[in-house]
Amino acid sequence: MNAATVDHERAQVALESVQRIVKKPEVAKKFRSYAESLPAIIVRNGLGQALAMEAASGKVGTNATKTDEIAHKELYTMLSNWLLRKLFQRQGAIRPMQVIEEIIKCDQTTYMHAQEEALQFMQWVKRFANAMIERVQND
Repeated sequence: MNAATVDHERAQVALESVQRIVKKPEVAKKFRSYAESLPAIIVRNGLGQALAMEAASGKVGTNATKTDEIAHKELYTMLSNWLLRKLFQRQGAIRPMQVIEEIIKCDQTTYMHAQEEALQFMQWVKRFANAMIERVQND
């Protein structure tokens, strides 16, 4: 698959994912803020740490009930599903912490590729979130 096709696929998946979030207005406002900051967190702390932070904030593996928890969980799920399907070639049911398990056991080259893929995917998520979700007034 050529680079344009992969980027088009990133854009399509990101658009569909953000469109689902937009249908939950209170979650969407928090989601936009978290989507804007996640790429910088990935660069600063690395993909594994960033995903672990999102998983913890979103109470992944449990029943998130607060708006901010749900927004973090949505962001974590969106990114982890993309990486697991596109990079790690995983299909079918995905366990909550599966992407972190894959990242922990992969080699350095795969880790760097996963981090770059996450950043490229998140650029699309961030663009669509900025276009479709109103900014929270307290930002």
